[in-house]
Amino acid sequence: MANAPGVGIRISIVVACRNERNAIHDLLRSILAQDLAEPWEVIIADGMSDDGTREILAEYRAKYPWLKIIDNSLFIVSTGLNAAIRAAQGEIIIRMDGHTQYAPNYCRTCIDTLDRTGADNVGGPARTKGRGVLGCAVAAAFHSPFSTTTRPRDITMSEPPVTDRPS
Repeated sequence: MANAPGVGIRISIVVACRNERNAIHDLLRSILAQDLAEPWEVIIADGMSDDGTREILAEYRAKYPWLKIIDNSLFIVSTGLNAAIRAAQGEIIIRMDGHTQYAPNYCRTCIDTLDRTGADNVGGPARTKGRGVLGCAVAAAFHSPFSTTTRPRDITMSEPPVTDRPS
């Protein structure tokens, strides 16, 4: 579990979101389920949500003081992520997405891979799930060879790919 704010943070989880009322609980539950022993924090850059997301985040913030909520008044994902990274105290940044659920070992696997390989960047496979007809169509397209260079067998790999190995 995370620690008291500002106490020896090693891992910062950053998220940019906007109007994720229907998905933010699942994301936060999957963050809370991470099997991390090191001190960590979560920084969510909210794009001025007006659908109840901010209120949900405030409820979680009241229970978990290590959760930081910052404003992303430009509504741009990259701007929100950059602001969250600037606010981060951890030496390791883990990006997560607002309408995604993560396996309990996602962060641990990424960190172990970083530590073992000395890589600058690692990530894990995405297993997109849609809701409704449009959401399912988008999820199917996301995993199509037309939208990604990932080979189908790579989608089920058990270890994150390593990129940018030091020379």
